[in-house]
Amino acid sequence: MFGLFVEHGPYVVTSNMTLRDRDFPWTTTLSMLYIDNPVGTGFSFTDDTHGYAVNEDDVARDLYSALIQFFQIFPEYKNNDFYVTGESYAGKYVPAIAHL
Repeated sequence: MFGLFVEHGPYVVTSNMTLRDRDFPWTTTLSMLYIDNPVGTGFSFTDDTHGYAVNEDDVARDLYSALIQFFQIFPEYKNNDFYVTGESYAGKYVPAIAHL
């Protein structure tokens, strides 16, 4: 979620920890979906200990499932171009989801 608030999201976190509109956000021209992944990192959580991924295949399947659910709930985005990106350790997860 670092990129959402620090790099290209619609808002900037200021030095006094408030939000302000970003001058030139990517979201002006693009639809962006930020997913905190895998469960248990960042702000995501589960109450079921079996809900945590234990390997990259689990991570890919969970993310794929989340994307399927997203497009079922918001079918208006189904026909848009779709790019999977990430940073840091997502260099492991992005190829895993792309492989599915």
